[in-house]
Amino acid sequence: MTANDLPKDAIRVPQLCSRCLHELVVVELEIKESSPWKAAIVVANILLFQQASNEPSIWRRAEQQVENLSLILAEIGCLGCAFDRKPWERVVRIMKRGISHASKVSRGEIADPDHPNLAKPA
Repeated sequence: MTANDLPKDAIRVPQLCSRCLHELVVVELEIKESSPWKAAIVVANILLFQQASNEPSIWRRAEQQVENLSLILAEIGCLGCAFDRKPWERVVRIMKRGISHASKVSRGEIADPDHPNLAKPA
């Protein structure tokens, strides 16, 4: 599936820049080339998007309209670089707990203290 295959109203999340990709995959997660590094990138980008979508500044720029998010995100670019380092560091900590864990956090199936916006109440 390519970006052209997505529904017209789908929110498009920008790719991580090469610096963030390298930092995540090689430095932080130490994923080998034969391991599921692409899955790690997808999950990390979902987690970053979820954190970015909770930023009031993003919604102000999008004029509170979901339809405007893709444009705003395209203007922002890499979500790993977009804000201060705290969201990035939280995502890295979640990812270090394992891709399966991070994937469940991104789907809201489990809570994680580093992703408080999506943490389920006990």
